[in-house]
Order: sequence, then C-alpha cells, then structure tokens
Amino acid sequence: MSIPYLTQPEQQQTLEWLGGSTYSVLLDAAATGGQLTVGRSTPPRARLRRSTCTPAKTKSSC
Repeated sequence: MSIPYLTQPEQQQTLEWLGGSTYSVLLDAAATGGQLTVGRSTPPRARLRRSTCTPAKTKSSC
C-alpha cells in the first residue's frame, strides 16, 4: 500500500486553462487508486493598464 502525498510545486503538472488561467494537479487520481484528484485553479494575471492621467489632471478626472 502506498501513501498518497501532495506534490511539491516544481513537481506539479500545470495545465493552461480557458482565458489564461492555470490548473495545477496537487494529488492525482493515480496516487489514490482513481478515487480522488486534488487541484488548484489560478485565475489569469491582471493585465496592467496604462494610465491616461497626467500631472496636470486631478484625481477626479483620471
């Protein structure tokens, strides 16, 4: 009998998902005899927007 364990980040299988998010497999079904899979979903990183404000503008107009 083997004891299932959570994989370390460098050992995790990571899949790119819809819209740029990722899914990392922490505990796969093979480690539990097909009974369970544990994963972590990470949303896509926020895209930086360029500021349209200039020093002459006030905060209320930005």
